Amino acid sequence: MHCQWETFVVDPRPVYRYQVMGNRYTPKITRSSSSSRADNRHVSLVFLHAVGMFKESFEPVIGILLKSPLDIQSPSGSPMIVAEAWSTECPNHGQSAVLNADDIRGENGGPCSMNDFADAVYVYLRSNPGRSIDVSLPPSRDFVQSGFERFELNTCSSPLLAQMQPRLNIHSAILADPVVGPGDQASKSFMAILSASSLSRQDVWSNRAQATKQLPTLSLMRGWSPEACELYLMNALIPHPAHALPQPFAFKGVTTACARDHEAFIFRSIVQDGSAYNHLAALYASDIPTHLLYNAIPAQLTAKMMPKLLSCKGQTPTSTRPVHGHMFFQINPALAAEVLLDVLQHDQTSTNVSARL
Repeated sequence: MHCQWETFVVDPRPVYRYQVMGNRYTPKITRSSSSSRADNRHVSLVFLHAVGMFKESFEPVIGILLKSPLDIQSPSGSPMIVAEAWSTECPNHGQSAVLNADDIRGENGGPCSMNDFADAVYVYLRSNPGRSIDVSLPPSRDFVQSGFERFELNTCSSPLLAQMQPRLNIHSAILADPVVGPGDQASKSFMAILSASSLSRQDVWSNRAQATKQLPTLSLMRGWSPEACELYLMNALIPHPAHALPQPFAFKGVTTACARDHEAFIFRSIVQDGSAYNHLAALYASDIPTHLLYNAIPAQLTAKMMPKLLSCKGQTPTSTRPVHGHMFFQINPALAAEVLLDVLQHDQTSTNVSARL
């Protein structure tokens, strides 16, 4: 990978009930001297992962974005430089599920909902992890919230983040193939299917070798790049809790970091809460440029919801771009990076504006 990374852990308890993990990615190679010009537009990307995924899931795309040299011309004529990328993890996903295992077992307040992830990202960014960038101050660089997702989680979380107080300095938002509906029958049916699918899927394997053999054959990972498959096997699976039992009761198998009942709860919570569509409309209506990437060939149920996504309560995104495949950043990281760069390059926002959130 053409970048280096550090992992930072924020412990906001008792303000927030879980510890929050995130990775910061920076270029391996020092940028050219032209990158230090005062009129350059330095961009920080913040990625929010999907339901059932993990903070490392964006590494193939981030590696391309941070490969040196990557100086891009913005519409103003100033060079635009992707200076860093952050990927924050939902507390019951990936390695965060291991970190928070004791608290999760207690389920103080129930499993994580979409609001929980938004709260986690908010307290994480507000803590200024690594003392790299303080998003609570007038921005010295553009802070772009990138909402890539498998299904729903960060689409709902991103608009919610935009309304939290004190406001974060998010310069613009990019949503990748969100599935948000107004709570009508089509959206309820879709979320019910996703919840039932989560509860019925296999989530335990006798060993990592068995999981490595079986998972790539499932519909979940159909068409994924080899690197994306490897990252899932490395980061979405953890030792089964029964591995700690005394012999002969110990089980040395693996399971998904995000328990399937927790994943199902996230989908149910989106419909039960009912605010996701309102948050999306508010984001569209705000002065935060919002760029929507949507699946050009959606499944039947999501196709019914697409018109209400492109026009949300009469509000529309700043720009729209069709992509091929729902999990396009997993299937084709090079294309995902290209689309992201195109959005950034043609973002008509000014580098001299005050905080947008």
